[in-house]
Order: sequence, then C-alpha cells, then structure tokens
Amino acid sequence: MRKHILFFSITSFVLVFFSSCFDLDEIVYHDEVPDTFIQGEEQLKSVVTSTYTWFRFAATARKAYSAQELPADQIVGVAKQNGSGSYDNGRQVDLHWHTYTPENECIEEAWDVWIQLLAGANMNLDIIKNVNYKHIGLDDDLKTRNIAETIILRDIALFYLMDLFGNVPAPTVYDANELPVQKTPAEIFKIIDEDINTVCADSPLGGTSASYGRVTQGVAKTLQAVMYLNAENYGVEPKWRETKEICKDIISGKYGKYELGKTFYEAFDWNNKTSKEIILSAPMNEVFTGRPEIFYTWNHREVRKFWDLNYRGNNQLGVSPSYNPEGELYQFSHKLGTPIANYDPKDLRISKPAHPDEENGGGMFQYGELKSSLGKAKGEKEYKGETIVLVDQVARFKSGKPVSELESTVMHGEENSCYRWSRYRIYPVSESEKYFQYDYVVFRYADIYYMLAESMLRLGEPGYAKYVNEVKQRNFLPGDFTPYTDATLDLDELLCDRGREFIGEGTRRRDLIRYGYFNLPWWDKPQTEEYKKIFPIPQRALSANPNLKQNPGYEDHIKE
Repeated sequence: MRKHILFFSITSFVLVFFSSCFDLDEIVYHDEVPDTFIQGEEQLKSVVTSTYTWFRFAATARKAYSAQELPADQIVGVAKQNGSGSYDNGRQVDLHWHTYTPENECIEEAWDVWIQLLAGANMNLDIIKNVNYKHIGLDDDLKTRNIAETIILRDIALFYLMDLFGNVPAPTVYDANELPVQKTPAEIFKIIDEDINTVCADSPLGGTSASYGRVTQGVAKTLQAVMYLNAENYGVEPKWRETKEICKDIISGKYGKYELGKTFYEAFDWNNKTSKEIILSAPMNEVFTGRPEIFYTWNHREVRKFWDLNYRGNNQLGVSPSYNPEGELYQFSHKLGTPIANYDPKDLRISKPAHPDEENGGGMFQYGELKSSLGKAKGEKEYKGETIVLVDQVARFKSGKPVSELESTVMHGEENSCYRWSRYRIYPVSESEKYFQYDYVVFRYADIYYMLAESMLRLGEPGYAKYVNEVKQRNFLPGDFTPYTDATLDLDELLCDRGREFIGEGTRRRDLIRYGYFNLPWWDKPQTEEYKKIFPIPQRALSANPNLKQNPGYEDHIKE
C-alpha cells in the first residue's frame, strides 16, 4: 500500500492524439491508493494524460500569461477609464512598472499552475513506475516511453519555475509527507539537463502525426536548447556552442522532421495540428477544452460584432504604444518598447490589419477602424455609439484637453488604446469547423533558427544571418524582402527581429534578461532594480511551506 495524500481532480478533457479516444471524467487520488489501482489500459491512459492536462492548464492560464508578458516591453495592460477595460486590481500595472509584490495574483497563478504540473507529474511518475505493464497486456517499451514523457513534462514545469522565480522547490520524487526545499537555478538547471540527456532517446522522434501533442525527442531537445541559450540567466556558464549544436541537430532531422510554415500564420491557423512548424503545443478544442482565456483579454468588448463571435472581449491587453499623444515616435535605447513601429511597413504581418474581409484574415494585429462586412465594433464608454478605431497610442483623447497636455501612461487609456495582437487566426462562429479549433503553440521550429543564429553570432562564427532570413522571407511579397547579411544583423537587430517574430508568445521577458536590457526604461517604465528579474515567491506559498525563503530584494514583503 502506497500513500498518496495529495488530492487531485481532473475533469473533462479528451486527448485524441493517443491510440484511442478515452474519457477523463474524474479521477480522485485518495489518501490510500493500492498498488493494484491501475487494472487496465484505460486507467493507465487516464494517469498519463492527466499530466498533459496540467500542462495545458499551465501553458494557457491567463494570469500566468500576463506574468510572462507584461514585465517586458511589448505587451501592456492599459487601465481604461469609465470601466471600458479592466484595471485588474492593479496587478497588470504592477507587472509593467516592476512594482510587483508576493500578493500579485498573476504571479500567484504562475506559481500555482507550474507547481501543480510539477507535483502532478511526480505523483503520476510514481504510479507509472509501479505498474506492471505486462499484467495489463502492455509491453515495457510503452512503460519506458510513459516514464520519459512524464519526466520531460515535469522538467518543463521546473524550467518555467526556475525562469520565473529562480529559487524554487525541485522535488523529483513524489513524497506527500515531506515539504520540499528550495534549490538554486543552477541546481535546477543540472536536474533538467541530466533528465534530458538520460530519457530523450526513450521518446519517439517528433514531427509526425502520431507524435503530435506528445513529448518527443524534438520537444526534449528544444527545451534543452532554450535552457542553454539562457544559461547565464540561471547562474550557469554560457553554453552558446552547445546551443548551436543542438539547433543544428534539430534542423538536420536528428530528433524528428520539422519544417518552417510557408506563411507567418500557418502554425496559428485553425488546422495548425497539421503544421510541421509546431514542436510542442497544448491541444485545444472549442467543445472539449474551451478556448484559452488569454484570447478574451486582447479584444475590445464589442469586437464580437466585427468578427461575428459568440463572446465578448474584456479589453485588457494591447501592444505597447509606439507614438506619444502628439504622434511622435518614442525613442528608447536598443529599439525597446515600440513594437509596431519596428516592423517594416511592407511586412505582411503589419501591412494589413487582422480583418475578416482581408485575404487569409489579414495581418497579425487588429488596428484602425473595426468595421467589416460582418458588422461594426462600437464603443461603449468614451466612444459610445462610434465605430472603434484602434490606435498605436495611449491617452485620453476624449478628455477635452489639448493633445499637448495629455498624459500617456498605463493609467491613462481609453477603450480604443493600442493595437491588438491577433496571431491566432480568427473565424466567425458560423464557420464551426474552424472556430477556435487551433492548438496553443509552446515551442516552434522557427525558434530553432533564431537560437542557432544568436549562438553563432555570440561565438563570432560567420553565416548566421541566413538562418534568420529563412524564417523572415515568408513575411514579405516577392521583391519586398531585403535579406540580412552578417554585417547588418548585429545582436540588437537580432533581438529586435526576435521581437517581431515571437511577440505575444511568452519569450520576451526571458530574451530581455539574457541581453541585460530587462531593467532599462521603456514606455511608462523607469529603470528598475536588478532583483526584479525574478519574481517574489507568493506569500501564500511561504505561509504553507516553512522551508521556503523569500527571494532577495523582496524580504520586506514577508508576512508572518
């Protein structure tokens, strides 16, 4: 008899990517779970897939997404007046200003969802290891694969915890009777690295329909490459050469066959399950899982009439403004904080707005007049009755003040402030086969090219620009694309182009830290302290586990 004191309920998620369809209606692990709990293949599948369910929760959690994006320079949560957009209890503003505390709800959720995946993976790993596969008609090769994929999912949780919080608990076995202790980022780095080196070969090659939605060798090695690229963030010596070699191996097909999409939107379209560019995604389905909450946060409340949707947006997030109220371009060091102005006007991602009347849904951002053949998005507050026109500015233009006197801060928005990110293609509800049918992308093959280019550039090796060009060329019509050369692609321009390629995908904070730019000023954000590069441990976690200590710099926030 084995003890399992922690209770978990897993509800209503069906994965069609395994050998057959099966339900996960509800599984509750009580405090006494016998060794004979797994009595058949269906129960085993439920255990294995429950770890993926926790991964999906973590990858798509709305507040956790804000914790990853808003402390960086591209995405903002602008407080609107008159209730036309949520102030969100100040938590989004604190993320932007780097004034976050252990009580910030976005930081709390980021901790909770990745800790849940960590604990759930360890619990399920304990169960899987104790199952006699032959007794239930399965072979030990499957057991080896199930162990490997559960370990890598645990490592993904460890990576995000290390990346966001630095010093975190890092248990690798399930023990409900012991409160875990913290480890340093360098110690966690070593755990993940050793895991990947040990179990990577036990997973299948990636890039096939059979392996889609599962942990593969490509997933494990991409995680390792991302970790190596950012090694200095975690107190580890630079690993540019190791990053380069992993990326070259992935491109060579050693860990599976991947391909760059032919368009910038292929990996984000309704049928992105077929995209060879996706290395890891969180499978979604409008019926079984619902759409990720993060998509509500980008849209104006009445954008449903513009796109013919069956939900209202909550008008929270926007793209950081490039222009002040008088229409002058902001100028920050290293081209920080002006994401829209950093695009070439001929770039297909920005040359046309995301719009239901544009071919293939248009570009990557909603902007301008929200009027289409399907309907109009009309204002509810400052612009009540008027068709909304989204602008690349933040100010209260309807206040009646002269433009020269208007303030532009995260506290001074209106319902039309900021362009809106629309990387995932939007379809009207009438097109039910396409309506929110895409999966949520976590790792993309395009990033392998950018990581390879950066590692080569930092090593002083020639020929790196061609890898960025291979991705970037798809964003232009023939004749409009000017390729980079090694002479024109320096580190700052590479960071700028990474920003254009991966905006909204949760990488920018980490990129800025790697470059040493995270604490620099940008729009409505002053120079901030170095310790803000990692978040405080949530207060409720400290209260629940006396083995945890608050991260340096946040000690004054500790409560008894």
